Order: sequence, then C-alpha cells, then structure tokens
Amino acid sequence: MIPLPRHTTWIDDTEKGTNVFVPGIMGAGVLLSLGILISDGIARLRGTKGQRRERDLIAGYIADDVLSSIHLTHTTDPARGLRKRRTYLVAGALFVGIGIYGLIGSFWNYINPVDDGWVEDVAWAWALSMVAVVGLISVGVLLTYFGLRHPDLPPWARRFLSRTPIGIAPDEG
Repeated sequence: MIPLPRHTTWIDDTEKGTNVFVPGIMGAGVLLSLGILISDGIARLRGTKGQRRERDLIAGYIADDVLSSIHLTHTTDPARGLRKRRTYLVAGALFVGIGIYGLIGSFWNYINPVDDGWVEDVAWAWALSMVAVVGLISVGVLLTYFGLRHPDLPPWARRFLSRTPIGIAPDEG
C-alpha cells in the first residue's frame, strides 16, 4: 500500500482537482452563453431604439410627402431627427482634439529620445494607437460636417443619424 499525504489540495494533484474545476467552469460558460442568446433573441423581437427612431423618421417623411401631394403645407421641422447644431460642433471639436492629443502622445512615446522611445520595441502598440487616433479624428470630422451643414444634410447623413445614437428621436427633440 502507498501512503498518501495527510493534507492534499487540488494543486498537489491536478488531475483530481480539475475533474471538478474544469467541467464547472465549462458549465458556467454554457449557462452564460445560453443567457446571452436568450436575451438577444428577446431584444430582436422587441426591436431596438434605433429601429424605432428610424421608423418614426421615415413615417414623418412619408406623411410630409402625402400632405404635399394634396397641396397641404409641410408640418415637419427640417431639423427633425437631429440634435442641435452646437451639439455636433462641440462633439466634433472634442473628438478631433482628443485625436490630435493621442497623435502627439503616441508619436512622442515612439520617438522619445530620452527614453529611446519606450514603445519602439512594440510597434504594434503604436500601430494600435494610430488606428484609435484615425477613428477619433474621423468621427470628429464627420460630426463637425454634420454641425456645419445642419439642418440641410444629404440623405446618406440623415440615414446615418437615424440609425445611430448620434441622431435624436423626433419625440425627444
């Protein structure tokens, strides 16, 4: 007979400990995945806020077309579905400013002569920060464009705003 130590833990004998630990974690993962799938299915059936906002805007445009075809005046505000002009301009300036700040900081961290560029050896970190900077500046430029053209936006911009949180529902304005 082989004597066993008096106090054993699952770390001492990993095979014995993982017989309970690994299936337990896998079971929790399966339950979490099922919960996420069920909540996504319910959300799809109910529709999202963006879909409802887009539907309300399209209904308003159709109503305007019908009213104008029978020679009644338009009742819809041209800024329907849009936030205030200054909201787009301020948000655009903030996004561009943060993007430029990130651009300067990431370049300095890459070429810093004092510390020999602490991210010099990990160029992927610099590249990742450049992707973030380009994204921030792009969103900032787009928001500034929306602010400058407000309320006479092209159709693609109205569709974009009706499908994103950047726009506003007609009843919220």
